[in-house]
Amino acid sequence: MVQLLHKLSIRSTTSSEKLLKVVKNPVTQYLPPNCRKIALSWEAPAVNAREYVGGLGEGESLCVAVGAMAKGKDDFADGWIDEKIGVSNYSLSASVACSKICHAAEDVWGIL
Repeated sequence: MVQLLHKLSIRSTTSSEKLLKVVKNPVTQYLPPNCRKIALSWEAPAVNAREYVGGLGEGESLCVAVGAMAKGKDDFADGWIDEKIGVSNYSLSASVACSKICHAAEDVWGIL
């Protein structure tokens, strides 16, 4: 992540393909139409991730914002998200919270 912030992009070591890049705001211009935008928050009421993903409408995609901050307010995405959800009644690391959403999507959408 430090390299991404310094160089503004990360390239593959085996090709010139860009794996990650910093994009200009607003981030919503890069999202598909009919995309539900959520932020994962330890302050939000907890939902069952599988039921939440399963409750998306037909043709609706999902964009998940993850703050990954240990302290402070998690208002980093308040200007563009539709809602905040929790995926546990306990504080989780960002990697575990992301894993819960990804596994729910795999289960619901049949992604292998």
